[in-house]
Amino acid sequence: MCGIAGYQVPEGVSIPGEMALLRALDRLRHRGPDGEGTWHSPDRRVGLAHARLAVIDLEGGAQPMVDPETGAVVVANAEIYNFRDLAAEFADAGRPPRTKSDTEALLAGFTRTGAAILPRLRGMFAFAAWRPEEGKLLLARDRMGQKPLFYTRLSGGGMAFASELPALLALTGQVIEPDDHALSLYLSLGYFPAPFTAYRGVRKLAAGHRLEFGAEAPVRWWRRPEPDGGQSFTAPELRDLIRDAVRARLVSDVPVGAFLSGGLDSATVVAFMAEASPEPVRTFTVESPHPEYDESEVAAEVAERFGTVHERIRIEPPEVEEIPEFLSRFGEPFGDSSVLATALVSRAAREHVTVALTGDGGDEAFGGYDRTSILGRLDRIPRAAARLLSHTLVGRPRRALDLAGMAPYRRYYEFYESFNGGARDELLSPRLASLHLDSTEHWLRDLYQSFPGTELDRMLAVDQATWLPDDLNHKVDMASMAVALECRSPLQDHRLAEACARCPGSRHVQGGTRKALLRRAMRDLLPESVLSGKKMGFAAPVEHWFKGDLAGFLGSHLRSAALRDLDLVRPEAVKAVIASLVTGRRTGKPRIQVFILLALAIWAENLAGGAR
Repeated sequence: MCGIAGYQVPEGVSIPGEMALLRALDRLRHRGPDGEGTWHSPDRRVGLAHARLAVIDLEGGAQPMVDPETGAVVVANAEIYNFRDLAAEFADAGRPPRTKSDTEALLAGFTRTGAAILPRLRGMFAFAAWRPEEGKLLLARDRMGQKPLFYTRLSGGGMAFASELPALLALTGQVIEPDDHALSLYLSLGYFPAPFTAYRGVRKLAAGHRLEFGAEAPVRWWRRPEPDGGQSFTAPELRDLIRDAVRARLVSDVPVGAFLSGGLDSATVVAFMAEASPEPVRTFTVESPHPEYDESEVAAEVAERFGTVHERIRIEPPEVEEIPEFLSRFGEPFGDSSVLATALVSRAAREHVTVALTGDGGDEAFGGYDRTSILGRLDRIPRAAARLLSHTLVGRPRRALDLAGMAPYRRYYEFYESFNGGARDELLSPRLASLHLDSTEHWLRDLYQSFPGTELDRMLAVDQATWLPDDLNHKVDMASMAVALECRSPLQDHRLAEACARCPGSRHVQGGTRKALLRRAMRDLLPESVLSGKKMGFAAPVEHWFKGDLAGFLGSHLRSAALRDLDLVRPEAVKAVIASLVTGRRTGKPRIQVFILLALAIWAENLAGGAR
């Protein structure tokens, strides 16, 4: 993987120039320590920059890459797994390839077909490409949003882009103000759903979209297939799709390993890696002194079954300066605390491998979340009856019937939002509340209702459209690329994802059984401890840290003047969240909420200090 940045400006607009590209590269070197380069069009109105992590064709894959015949150029943060097929198809007679890289195959396809190459690509990517005959820069992002891409309009016209927000802000040099609407969404979700970022006028290119210079808005180039019955989709066919996806992601000129959490998804990936690899697979997991966060024993059982070279990384409270340092890399608040565990295992893995396969995307493809199975069961209860009966009960039974009596999207919203209902109303400052911004509920309602199928089908579609690209994939990309580790996710292969989307959600979630089809497919390959185990994944025990070694650190940031001056949240509400975490007496999601507020506070401090 790599880091990319660049711009295009029209006639009459000042050109950012070489120094701007170098400033952006300086913010991207952690993503690409193996080489860097810049390129300008003859009129200097297009500039591209690239920081390279060498994975395929270590000697010949330098970027920006220019086609010598046409002058077309590309910078890509990508792994194109079908690059050999594309290279053979687009090769010119009598003109042998100059490299063995996937970038040259991408460039050849783009040179001949333009944006029409996008549906032909199998892999993860965010790239920018330019053809002289069109004179328009094209930005594109992969179907699942595995690789990030941010962009903004420049003063006076034109646009600029980069893999990470700090690089984009360094490239433009523009003063950009916080976006209250986007920050309101963040306070509900803990992340920024595409196309929003923390800044006005700075946008995230959504998964499966492309944007051409001069266009008013991005264009969707990939759409999740509608459920079509899919009753013939068998467990053996699913296993073959996963096997093929894993094998495609083992192509590399550098060492490859795997993250092994002990869950079904990562164990499935490791099983097929072991089948295809002539040498023992290297696997990495985290272990915690807190049992509710520890899957290391199950992971070790999987490692033993498949003969992997296994390493346990013990997760300990970070040094107080490490959390702000890492969260500042995002350039905006990011409230998923599991990023700390992902960063830890990435750092340990990078000492041995340059590429790591993960199980990310399995929950969205196969229905792995508790909320999916719970809401799927509630959907069978008539809403009118649920509303009537809920008044006769107390505790959890009443809560279940309250949920069953809601509109389907509203039920999902109750599980989806981190600060929901009265908690969100208590949290927002009078200034933010007075703006009457579109709520997260309205945003989620419109998205939810845009997908066809049953309520279960819609839940799976929303998870894949939002949570997967904007939280999980962004988390893994930032945590791994901070140490120049490339993560590949076979369970996000688009062929697999499309087959699963066509299959009715009721085949993935059956009664209270999540991932029913995947469990059947892997029944004879994985230990029972994995097949029947509870979902966990890599997570950080932040509530233990913040009640112990890091209590002072947490309090100092959440009481900071910078957070108060931002005027987004009520100080008394912040105190209440801390108290609920420490005492455990208040209902809600204090572990999630406190990290959302911590990330917001650290970002506010950076803004106040002039860092972006």
